[in-house]
Amino acid sequence: MVISLRCSALFIVVLESKYNMQPMMNTCMNYLKTDESKRFLKETIIHPIGQIIYNECYIYLWLICFYHVFLIFMVLVIFFRTPTIFHPPVSFI
Repeated sequence: MVISLRCSALFIVVLESKYNMQPMMNTCMNYLKTDESKRFLKETIIHPIGQIIYNECYIYLWLICFYHVFLIFMVLVIFFRTPTIFHPPVSFI
């Protein structure tokens, strides 16, 4: 009910200034500058979209983290194995 009242109030303002673009833009900007409209947009649009994006990317973020851990491990193995492969210990027999 509250959402429809807010949207209908904005729609009425837009209809009143239908033929003059500048006042319509001013009324919309004034509406969006209020704290109530900022809170309304944040609660109804930004947070749900942020949650959807986070839920979709969550598994990929974990895969990237595991990939980086694996990559660091492989670089360390190569780093410590290279001297023993190319320069084997000399035996004096």
